[in-house]
Amino acid sequence: MNLIRCYASAVLVCSTLACSGSSSLPSSDKVVKEEVGKETSLEVVSRVLDSHSIKVDDNEELAKSARFRAAGDSMSMAEIEAEWATEPEMTIARYFSERFQTEELRQIAEAGVAWAQYDLAQRYYVGESHLQDFERAEYWLLSAAEQGYGRAMHDLMTAYFTDGPSQENAEKALFWSRRLADQGAPEDTYEVAGIFYFGSHGVPEDKVEAIRLYELAAEKGSPVAMQRLGQIYSIAIPLFTPPDSSGDNVLAYMWFNLASSRSAAPSAEEQRNYVGGLLSRAEILEGQRLAREWDEAHPLPPSELSRVGVSRGKSMRYRFLLD
Repeated sequence: MNLIRCYASAVLVCSTLACSGSSSLPSSDKVVKEEVGKETSLEVVSRVLDSHSIKVDDNEELAKSARFRAAGDSMSMAEIEAEWATEPEMTIARYFSERFQTEELRQIAEAGVAWAQYDLAQRYYVGESHLQDFERAEYWLLSAAEQGYGRAMHDLMTAYFTDGPSQENAEKALFWSRRLADQGAPEDTYEVAGIFYFGSHGVPEDKVEAIRLYELAAEKGSPVAMQRLGQIYSIAIPLFTPPDSSGDNVLAYMWFNLASSRSAAPSAEEQRNYVGGLLSRAEILEGQRLAREWDEAHPLPPSELSRVGVSRGKSMRYRFLLD
C-alpha cells in the first residue's frame, strides 16, 4: 500500500466554488448526517474499524506506517504523536481508509473528520464504483479545506491558479494560497513564498511578502527556506535579489549556517563556506551570534525535523465541468 498517494497536478476547477463557505450539502448526504449526529467522530471511526476487524494494537511497524501516512497529510510530528496518544483509532483509520466503503467514509466525513472529507471528495470526483458526482466532490473538498486540511487547501490553490486568468480565479487562488501559507506545513509555506517571490501563476511579484513567508517557513522548521533566505541576502551568490537590492552577507551567512545545521542540501554548507570566505573574522562571529539567537528564539523538537520536507503527494486533478 502506498503510504503517500500521488496525483497529477491540478488543472481546472469549477468557477462556482466559493473562497469561503461550503456549497449546499446534497440531500442524500444530509440524511447520513442526521443518522451519525449522535455519535462522536471517534465513535464513528471505531465502529467502522470494528466492521473491518481492524484492531489498534501494539504493532510498532503498523503504528510507524500509520504515523508516516499522517505526516504525508502535512501534520506536524507533535500533532501526529498527540493523536496517536489520545485517539490511535483515528491514525489507524486514516491508514486503512482505502479499505472503507464509500458509505463508511461518508459517515466519518459527516462526523467532521477532515482527512475523510478529503478522501471522499476524491472518490466522488474520480467516480469509484460509478459514484462520480462533481457537486459532492466540490462540497467535501471545500469542507476539508475550511478545516485547514493542507492537501485540500493546496488542491484549491493549484486549481484556481491554473484555471485561467480571470479576476475571480485570481482572488480565490490568493485566498487559498495565503491561508495555506499561514496554516499549512513548512513545505506549503515555502511553495507559496516562491509564487510571490517570482511572480508566477499571474500573481504580481512581491518580494517583501515572499521573504515574510520564507521566514515563516523557516520558523516552522524548513531548512530549504533558510537556504533560500541565505541566497536572497547574499551579495556573493547573486542568484536572487533582495527587495531593496541591497544584500547582506552577514545575514546570508546566518541563514546558510542555520540551513546547514538542519540537514539541508549539501549546497547550503558550501554556500555558507563560500560567503564566509568573503567575511572578516568579526563578521563571521556576528553571523554565528545571529544564528544562535535565532535558533534559541525558534526551538524545534528534534522529532519535528524528521518530518520537514515529507511530501504530501501531488494534487488531485480537479476539473469540475460547467454546464
